[in-house]
Amino acid sequence: MIIDIHVKTGSSKSEVLPLINNSSLVIHTHSQPHDNAANQEIIKLLAKYFKTPKSHITIIRGHKTKHKQVQVL
Repeated sequence: MIIDIHVKTGSSKSEVLPLINNSSLVIHTHSQPHDNAANQEIIKLLAKYFKTPKSHITIIRGHKTKHKQVQVL
């Protein structure tokens, strides 16, 4: 499954907001986008949200942008 996400970094609370249009998510992360910290937190949050191991989550597009495409196995 491929999901489009929009990331808001530097939030006071890390959370995954419900699906929008059945193919998009909004993710708020506490981490800043330095040293790949935000991407790692996104993978951790999505693994918990979908109840799957972190190894089944891959960022396929947007490693350095707020709009990302993620594959969930």
